[in-house]
Amino acid sequence: MTTDVLDLLAVSADRWRYPELAAALAGGNRPDLGTAVTLLLDGIARPRDLAAGITAIIADGRYSMAEVLLIEALESTGTLGDDDLERLESDLELSRAAAVADVERAWADLNVRACEVGLPAEDGSAAIELAAHDRAQAQRLLGDRGRLIAGILDDRLAERLRDDTTQADAQPWEDAVRDSVRRGEFAVATSLLSGTTDLGEARWGPLTVRPVRWQWPWRERPVADVLAWYAQRWAAPPEFAAYRPPATDIAAQRLVAALTAVTVQADPDVVTEFGAALAAVLEGVAGDAFPAASSPGFGVRIDFADSRMSGAEPFTRRMTMWVSAADEPPDAEVLARPLVWFRPVMAANPASGPGVATLDVSTLLRLVAPVDGFPGDAAARRINLLRLLLPQLEPADVLTPGLICEDREDLAWLLDAFGLTCDAAVLDGLMHDFGSSPAALRQMLDGLIAAGRDAGQPGPVGIGVLRRVAIGQRTAIRDAVFSSLAADTLAQAVLWLILHGPTDGPAITADTMLAEFREQGLSGRGTDWMVNPATIATALDLLAGHGLLAADSAGHRYRPPAPGLVAALRDPSGPTAAERTRTMLEAITKEVRRQHDATAAVLGPRVTHLIGHRLDNDVIGVIGKLDRAVHDIADEAVLLRLAEVRDRIMALGGGTYVDLYWSALAPPEPVEMTGLLEALVGTTEWQLPDGVRTPRPTGQPCWVRANPALLQESLRNLIVNSARALSTAPRRHGVPPGIQVSVDTVDESAPRPVPLTGSLVVVEVMDNGPGFSAGDLDRATRAAAAAEKDWNPAGLRNGPGQGIPLTASMLRRFGGVLEVRNSNRPGQGGVVSAWLPRLTDPIVAESLLPHPRPAPADHAPAERPPGHARPDSP
Repeated sequence: MTTDVLDLLAVSADRWRYPELAAALAGGNRPDLGTAVTLLLDGIARPRDLAAGITAIIADGRYSMAEVLLIEALESTGTLGDDDLERLESDLELSRAAAVADVERAWADLNVRACEVGLPAEDGSAAIELAAHDRAQAQRLLGDRGRLIAGILDDRLAERLRDDTTQADAQPWEDAVRDSVRRGEFAVATSLLSGTTDLGEARWGPLTVRPVRWQWPWRERPVADVLAWYAQRWAAPPEFAAYRPPATDIAAQRLVAALTAVTVQADPDVVTEFGAALAAVLEGVAGDAFPAASSPGFGVRIDFADSRMSGAEPFTRRMTMWVSAADEPPDAEVLARPLVWFRPVMAANPASGPGVATLDVSTLLRLVAPVDGFPGDAAARRINLLRLLLPQLEPADVLTPGLICEDREDLAWLLDAFGLTCDAAVLDGLMHDFGSSPAALRQMLDGLIAAGRDAGQPGPVGIGVLRRVAIGQRTAIRDAVFSSLAADTLAQAVLWLILHGPTDGPAITADTMLAEFREQGLSGRGTDWMVNPATIATALDLLAGHGLLAADSAGHRYRPPAPGLVAALRDPSGPTAAERTRTMLEAITKEVRRQHDATAAVLGPRVTHLIGHRLDNDVIGVIGKLDRAVHDIADEAVLLRLAEVRDRIMALGGGTYVDLYWSALAPPEPVEMTGLLEALVGTTEWQLPDGVRTPRPTGQPCWVRANPALLQESLRNLIVNSARALSTAPRRHGVPPGIQVSVDTVDESAPRPVPLTGSLVVVEVMDNGPGFSAGDLDRATRAAAAAEKDWNPAGLRNGPGQGIPLTASMLRRFGGVLEVRNSNRPGQGGVVSAWLPRLTDPIVAESLLPHPRPAPADHAPAERPPGHARPDSP
């Protein structure tokens, strides 16, 4: 009966209401009926809806159960809304991926530690696969593996303590071994077990420096009385002997004497000696005392050659100390922060202002106390002084913005100074995921220090705390990393695409990123340079320099960031990440275009002249080769054709195109269309294929307002492209191919394309071919209607084919429209019509014609080859 009830509860559709019971029933060991009833009543007492229940199950890492419940919810209409389903599916995917990555990383760390104690590495695929189903069970496998390693060392320690009787007092050594095992420093523990019980230098990192005595027993005694004990042994209590430095510790004796003087009267000479005495204890160099405006007291600076904490420089290499009995230190405007404020009292309260660490008499007396009856080491005293000062300061007061730690020992010293002890797993996790990125590592350290302070007292930081901090610092890490790339928008775009692409695929190269950019559709004005392997390679190098990618020895292939950094930098919004990616890339594209336009405004004229000279040089080179080729030709017809070609090439001087550039920048003006078209047809005849003829248009003058250079070149494109297409189309029998160009006016009542109104001028380019096919007509119509951002001017370099979208874009600048259709007249084919608003009063139009404008001051015509003749302007 009991078994039947439990089986029924295990498959109940409402089991999600009782998550603890569901978890117990899903495990391998079924609970007894009493326990099951208790869990059932607990679920009734704390009711949850389905979404909240699944959210709690995902948070607990029971992914298979959450997946089953989501499938059931999909099959049961109405149990969950679409938004809840989408959110929960995303949460499940992200949490499961993070759990798998965590277990994979932790198992690799355990294999490293296993090798340190002589155990072989083991395949962790079972634990990794289990993490995708139940995080807690995977963690249990990790715990079992870790306990196995620690157990081997515990056994070795017990054997060593049983067999080694040569050392009378091995307790400090035993404590060091156990401390190393507890922190996961198995290599250190192995080293200690294989050596003597004399600690020597075998301990690792911060473990090599014993902290100062935790408390000063005589905080309430007058300063003068306590300092007198150092000279008057008979006046001191017996327990003071443990704090008295030996007579051989000359530096400590000097500091006690300087303390005695500075607590009586702090004048410049006394403060100078006090700074020098403290520097001698710490193996530093002190300067002379100096005053500060309107602030009682004197300052002194102490420099150190080495601090073992490169991330906290310059504070740990140059310490500014203010000696004063006042109630407040000098303002930050008078003396920069961070500042050490020495108060000549036995026990001082912490400073109320930011960026100030308080130093008092009892702290310095603890610092110079002997260690096991011997004088303290200067380097150890320096470390201990930082241990006493840094926890009083905020990370922002002392940590460098780009925090660089060469290895985990460097990081361990820094965390230790802020009162944090980290086991090996935490240090390895920090260095593996964030150590390469100074910006990210700094934010992680801020979070860890804040977590330690929130706990109320310094202590060990476990891997669980590290994971919570990594999640809590995601926004800060993302902001810091992208801020460090603020000067390079392309690098931001490349990083964003890497983060939201597959991180386990092939190596990242400029070519793979080029494909990503093209898939995103980034093109158009100002962004062509982004879709370029050379510029993308530069961006990848920049990201590698910031520690966000790892480059191989050749520097052409890159690995993605570490999994922890990827998780921190990725947009956590799940299904909306793709849309946010697109939004960010559009913003970056907009900024790139703005920069492109600003650059073009400055360099455009000079680059145009450079292009003109380049064209002139090309023309000279081609003419030279053509002249040499003519000597080998005897056919008069061929020579005549080559002479015509030579004349046309000679007319291609760069100055023509420079002038066209300047003309295109002019504002719109009245343009007489009949004369413009008549001249235009004349200048295009030599560009037409053999056999295609274009009669010159005739008619009454009609006027529009436009830029004549842009309008002329746009219409030239239509004529030439139409003629080239006609030359390859099927011909009607006995009808030579031809193009008719016409211009006419249209009054307000005549049909016209939407949305044009009023009186219009229409220019038609019509051929006598078979017309547009259905597919070509559809493509041409869409091209004519395409917005400027939807066509790629880079295609111009590939030859003809851009005439329709380019002309449509230019016409829109002047209020016009381009229309593409098939003619309904017998014997006629395709028609392309350019519609423009008409200037109805030609007299007024002629009066508006501008006077000739001089060229800009820095504009000089490009040099032309000998014999060059520029074509007449139409």
